[in-house]
Amino acid sequence: MTWRVQWLSTALARRLGYSLKARLVLVFLALALGTALTFLAGTRELFSTGWRALARPLVADYLDRLASDIGSPPDLARAQAITARLPLSIQIDGPLRQWHSHPQPQQRGDDHGPHDPQWRGLLERRTADGHLIRFGIGDWGTRGWEQRPRWFGWATLGMLLLLTALAYAWVRRLLRPLADIQAGALRYGSGDFSQPIPQRRRDELGALAGQVNAMASGLQHMLAGQRSLLLAISHELRSPLTRARLHAELLDDSAQRQALLRDLGQMRDLISDLLEGERLAGGAAALQRETLDLNALVRALVADQFAGRGIGLHLADAL
Repeated sequence: MTWRVQWLSTALARRLGYSLKARLVLVFLALALGTALTFLAGTRELFSTGWRALARPLVADYLDRLASDIGSPPDLARAQAITARLPLSIQIDGPLRQWHSHPQPQQRGDDHGPHDPQWRGLLERRTADGHLIRFGIGDWGTRGWEQRPRWFGWATLGMLLLLTALAYAWVRRLLRPLADIQAGALRYGSGDFSQPIPQRRRDELGALAGQVNAMASGLQHMLAGQRSLLLAISHELRSPLTRARLHAELLDDSAQRQALLRDLGQMRDLISDLLEGERLAGGAAALQRETLDLNALVRALVADQFAGRGIGLHLADAL
């Protein structure tokens, strides 16, 4: 299991090191997370400072007045009137009264209200006769304090994943010309100049595709010029080579004459092969096609170049 994890991590690292799109998406994700964390930290600090300086004393004084209106011992009618008038929840625990304005099944014993001790102390009041009054926000007096951060966190994560998917799609579309340039470079490297690289956009990548096309066009013209020069030279060599062979035929029969004729024949064959190859490179339109008896061709080839080699032929008559 460990080697699989190591292999996956190595493959992922290589993929991220090679893929420009993956690195751009990671940069976007890191920027989004950094921005979100910085914003949340700054907002939290701002609100906490404002809470301590302004809101906390006001809320504390208001809850003191509400607890005074409920009375000691607590008057349930007054508490019900307060919850009917205001979006508050009230829970009373004590020797004479056990009452909750929004009864809900508890998840963990006496776990209600915020977990911050400062919040819990602010929202709780104890009467003179020993009753504890807990204030909350509407239906959130019990589990609501826990549930809201939970779904809010999942919603934030889902939104972040959606933004990441959109960013990946945008980066993929943005870098699409790179795939075209890569495919075009492979075609040009193999000698295929028939299809240029498409220029999809008028930006830096589009300009790069145009420059690569211009470079390929110049390279194609240069290769065509070299091929034309080579063909011209080969064609012009035929005449002096023919004259040299004619003069060699007029010499007396000797070993030197045979060697000279053999060398001249090899030069003639090389020039013929070169011209034939260049003509074939021009495509099938340069060929002169005709019907051929393959059996006769094979028999003639064996008889001419492989005579006495013990080669047996088994050819189909209808071929």
